[in-house]
Amino acid sequence: MTERRRRILLTDDDEDSLHIYRTILEHGGFEVIEARTGVEAVERARALLPDLILMDAALPLMDGWRATRVLKGAADTRHILVIALTAHVLGADRAHARQAGCDGFLAKPASPRTVLAEVCRFLERAPAPPACAARTLPRPELEAGKPAGQQECVRVGIQP
Repeated sequence: MTERRRRILLTDDDEDSLHIYRTILEHGGFEVIEARTGVEAVERARALLPDLILMDAALPLMDGWRATRVLKGAADTRHILVIALTAHVLGADRAHARQAGCDGFLAKPASPRTVLAEVCRFLERAPAPPACAARTLPRPELEAGKPAGQQECVRVGIQP
C-alpha cells in the first residue's frame, strides 16, 4: 500500500506566485491545493486538513496573519504547520508572523531549493516521512559546461 502524498495548502492572491510555487512543490512530490484569499485558506484548511500551509500575508478578505490566528485557535486545525511565504520581510513582519502563530517564515522571492528544503525540514517533525526526503535537485550554478549526467545535485530535507 502506498502512502498518500503530503498535502500543502498554498495561499496567495498572485497568479504568478501560485504557478511558480505550485510547480516547485509538485516537482518535490507534494499534492498542492490552492487558496486565493484568507477566508478561502481557512475553509480549505478545515475541509482538507493539509500537512502544511504556505501562507502569504497580504490576502484579500482576511489577511494571512488573521487566517493563521483563526487556524491556530481552532482545535481541528491548530496542529497544521504554517510557514509564512511573503514579500513582507521587515523585522516587524517576522514578528507579526510569530505572533499570528506561524511556525516558520520564508521571504519572497524564495528559490526552489529553499522552499523545498524548508517544507521538508518542517515536515520531518510530522509522523510520515516527507515526499521529497530522497529527492535531489540540480544545482544550476555548478551545471554550466558539464555534460548531461555529470551535474551536481543537492539532497533536500535530509540532514547527513
